[in-house]
Amino acid sequence: MKTQLQYWRIGRLLAVLGCLLIATPRCSPATLAAQTAADSAALRAVVAGFEDAWNRHDMDAFAALFHEDAAWVHWRGGYWRSRDEIKRGHLAVHQTFYKNTHMQTIAVEDITFLTPVVVLIHYRNNMTGDERSPGQLLRYRLTMVLTKRDGLWRISAGHNTRLHDDIQ
Repeated sequence: MKTQLQYWRIGRLLAVLGCLLIATPRCSPATLAAQTAADSAALRAVVAGFEDAWNRHDMDAFAALFHEDAAWVHWRGGYWRSRDEIKRGHLAVHQTFYKNTHMQTIAVEDITFLTPVVVLIHYRNNMTGDERSPGQLLRYRLTMVLTKRDGLWRISAGHNTRLHDDIQ
């Protein structure tokens, strides 16, 4: 038996979803295709910028890829909750055991538009030069949510997972 509170919650959820559908801008198929192609290129540029800033150990450029209120879970499970915290965390490791690392993007596995301004990206990269693992190639899979605000795509949330040798 559903309580009155449960019906109220369901009704509220439906009202919110209805508002989101009404507020979502509609585009013609041709406009949407052009927008998606331009956005896909911009999103791939964020991935390339991630690699470039990492390889230059430029944590200012790296942090600029994130929204102010971004969140990041690094491969060991730590959770950083702002652009500043993400920058400080990465700066600390790039001044120590990551100071000679080099990252190479292997594949953008997918770019999924959840809405016209929210995207989920999965991609893989390899890294060398970690002083804790001399001579080893370390493999990672990243999951990132990017959002478009004020016309710019930036990272809103991400999770980096280190892959074992038996995982593709």
